[in-house]
Amino acid sequence: PLRDRAKFANAVDADLFISLHCNASPDHSQRGFETYVLAPEKLEVDTWAMRRGDGRPRPGVEPGLADILDDVERGIAAESSVRLAERVQKHLAAVRGDRFNRGVREGAQDVLMGPTMPSVLVEIGFLDHPVEGTELLRRETRAQIVKALARAILEQRDQTPATVEYR
Repeated sequence: PLRDRAKFANAVDADLFISLHCNASPDHSQRGFETYVLAPEKLEVDTWAMRRGDGRPRPGVEPGLADILDDVERGIAAESSVRLAERVQKHLAAVRGDRFNRGVREGAQDVLMGPTMPSVLVEIGFLDHPVEGTELLRRETRAQIVKALARAILEQRDQTPATVEYR
């Protein structure tokens, strides 16, 4: 389940969280890739209510304080999440074509509400589009997408200021 993905990332103290998905549309005509980050207003309301106790392990820290620390970390990670999303879009555009770049978007997807590290949800394309869906089934297309994501991750790591420490 989506919620368990974020819980797992927190439990293993992950540096980044990228959730990969494929899109679909009612009329099967849309195509392209987009990357979502958690909308800032959702940090203030929804995550506190939905994610109590889902954060990373904090041995010896009182649970209420741990929840507050998790929310602080989510807030700190927001800017890095946007930078990661921009890098993902840039590298996907290089292999999939900029005309299919649907951009970075804000959302309230469940999977984005839990992680305490920089987090994005990537919609790599539309499975139900007659052309793009077929392309996404090809091994070479998926390999290009994975390489683009790896380049974005490495760029994020290399461009992260020394004051921000990946765990």
